[in-house]
Amino acid sequence: MGGKQNFFIAAFVIFLCVNKSSYSAEYLQIKPHKGDGIYSLLKKYELPNDSSYFNKFVELNKSRLSGKNEIFSHYEYKMPILIFEYNGINIRSSIGIDNYDIALEIQNWNNKLLKNKIKPQDYKISKEIWVPFHYIKSQSKSNEQVDENESSDKVPAEITTQKFSKKLNNERIFGKKYTQIQKIDNSLNGYVFYIDPGHGGPDPGAIGFKNGQEMHEDEYAYDVSLRLARNLMQHGAAVFLTIIDPNDGIRDDKYLRNSKDEMFGNRTIIIGNSRERLQSRIDYINEIYSTRKKSQHRLIIIHVDSRQFDQKIDIFFYNQPGDTASKKYANILLKTIENKYLVNQPQRGYRGTLADRNLFMLRHSPCSAVYIELGNIQNSTDQIRLIEPNNRQAIANWLTQGILKADTRTSTILKSKKKSHKK
Repeated sequence: MGGKQNFFIAAFVIFLCVNKSSYSAEYLQIKPHKGDGIYSLLKKYELPNDSSYFNKFVELNKSRLSGKNEIFSHYEYKMPILIFEYNGINIRSSIGIDNYDIALEIQNWNNKLLKNKIKPQDYKISKEIWVPFHYIKSQSKSNEQVDENESSDKVPAEITTQKFSKKLNNERIFGKKYTQIQKIDNSLNGYVFYIDPGHGGPDPGAIGFKNGQEMHEDEYAYDVSLRLARNLMQHGAAVFLTIIDPNDGIRDDKYLRNSKDEMFGNRTIIIGNSRERLQSRIDYINEIYSTRKKSQHRLIIIHVDSRQFDQKIDIFFYNQPGDTASKKYANILLKTIENKYLVNQPQRGYRGTLADRNLFMLRHSPCSAVYIELGNIQNSTDQIRLIEPNNRQAIANWLTQGILKADTRTSTILKSKKKSHKK
């Protein structure tokens, strides 16, 4: 969009609090061209044409819109883009976030606008970083603690450390439809799996938007975790969830209702700052680990990524830094997913990755651990992977098959079965 852009101090100012420092921002103000509409403006600024951005634009500019939400070329309008002052160090410290990947996406988006001549100057020259509002919205609800996609230190005052007394049987964990667990074989007998669904309780994780609905990371990670747990139990494994919800079992809805009544696996309320909450998960794992020393232990951590909305992401993995066993295990899971895509959607291809990452849960796990990101909750294609219950079940099934291949003893059993079948 040509012409000089004007900036202003918005009446509504967002403050982010990180490491006891405050960060303020103001909304970008622009003057549209004749014929521009809300959606065409969003498109010009490389913003998603979805209800969340449309509604935010309307919210910011109610007094300057017609009854049909038409815009006028003689007015200036606030865009759902926040302007932060660049401190000359980096984007993270300038806007008050710790997530390197999100900072990189914000940088790439700014560079794209500069290349398209929408942004007049490089942020390092103008000292102004533009940030699409959904990053701030998700960060204010889910401000990462250094390395683990866990959210802010604020916890509702009514939360206490009381324990739940009601018995949590299979029906309460998995739901009525999935109460009965049909044993397939004992190939995972002697294995203990800890499944760690990301976020939960006061922390919804990343938030995506589709068809006017909010998608909360913790709900979709939890649903896939339940499906995976049930699959592993069918093969004789002992399974422990670090986070449980006494009311929401496996759900076959597309849009999963957000709740805050999840609790830790030991049935205590989720409380504390982000690092303390992560430590509580590790403490729970250690408690079980110490009583089952003769078993084979595995930790599977499940999250949903959040990054630039136009970036489609295949399921990808992190392994424990410098741990050969963890890397080998994660690589088998990755290859299993890749093969499934090649068989079922050969034209699609697969671009999932595996990398070392020094995340808290991986670093402090007492056993071999793998961290899994299921997709980009901001991307419309990846959202289909999450909202369709059959797709969530397929992810759990594919991960189960990878786990069956990854464990040496299980692989031996499967090979023996194949040889016997051939004879």
